[in-house]
Amino acid sequence: MWKVEAGDAVGIYGGNLGGPDVEVKAQPLSSTQPLDPSNATVDLEVIKAEDQLVQAIMPNTAPANAYAVWVITAEGASDPFWFNRAEPFWISDTTAYAGQAVRWRSA
Repeated sequence: MWKVEAGDAVGIYGGNLGGPDVEVKAQPLSSTQPLDPSNATVDLEVIKAEDQLVQAIMPNTAPANAYAVWVITAEGASDPFWFNRAEPFWISDTTAYAGQAVRWRSA
């Protein structure tokens, strides 16, 4: 989990990230809209964009929330990644064991 608050700078690593028109957009997970870059309402300020690294700043006006985040380049949008979302690595998201209670809630 990446913990990001308003005003924080973040480094996002990957491939083919550079370019003059790179954008980083975030959608609060509390939004009622489907998770999609077109529904992202928070624009992070890109301060550096290289092929394998984008550095951006979460706006000071961004509310405290969990976010789906996308890097958008001329090639399109990345898969979403997450800010401030709990990710319990000690349980499986694909397997339930005998006697285990499972509740499903879609984002």
